[in-house]
Amino acid sequence: KTMKKTILLTILFLFACQETGKIANQDGITSVISLTETTSLRSFNDPCVSEYSQLNWRTKSYDLAVYPTQNWNSQTLVIGDSMMDMAKGRGVFTDSETLNMTIYGSNACDFLIQVAKVQPRKFDNFVVGIMDYNGRKQGVSFETSIRTLKRVIETGKEKYTPNKIIMIGIHPHMFPDSNIWKNEMNREMKKYANDNGYCFIDTVEMMGLGETDMPDPSIFLDNDGVHYNDTIYSMLRNKIITQCGVSI
Repeated sequence: KTMKKTILLTILFLFACQETGKIANQDGITSVISLTETTSLRSFNDPCVSEYSQLNWRTKSYDLAVYPTQNWNSQTLVIGDSMMDMAKGRGVFTDSETLNMTIYGSNACDFLIQVAKVQPRKFDNFVVGIMDYNGRKQGVSFETSIRTLKRVIETGKEKYTPNKIIMIGIHPHMFPDSNIWKNEMNREMKKYANDNGYCFIDTVEMMGLGETDMPDPSIFLDNDGVHYNDTIYSMLRNKIITQCGVSI
């Protein structure tokens, strides 16, 4: 009896997952990756797959459990990594009016996967954050990272024709090596933004720090040295509204 009950529960669970996946697709997700894949995202047909050795294994669970809960009629689309993922519920964006496709641990190739999932339509705001911190941390070269980030921006621009493109720079954190290379990433992407009329949020400047300054550990969530606490998220919201001139 116990064995039969276990088998029945397993079948019901798998059926529920399949149904959830169907709901997600009906709500507007473009299926670019098989939902049956558990360890590989290599079915995503894009050159970045061969350039980024690590892709985000969390994508499937977001397909099933997170994306279906999003407001697909939102006017702000957010693409990115944990910095924007953790912004959910912290007041940076009005959650009920934001389609937040970000996934914890994503790199710029993962950003392209997120973009591919959203069907073409008009968005008022297209937000990308942050500037491939995870890709560089995983060993992706500066040139590849910059090229992929620009592809994310240009793909989103063409696909969503946003009124405003907002780019969030890599912020100061407590790891010396990446706290140095973040500067070349920010400088290059800030120049790119300025040249094209996009809004680049310089988080180093926002925090009142110099490029080589180490921040106060207390500004990070749980003192982990990377992720913002609520005070910094509030600063980020105000910076986006005042500098970029948008309603979020």
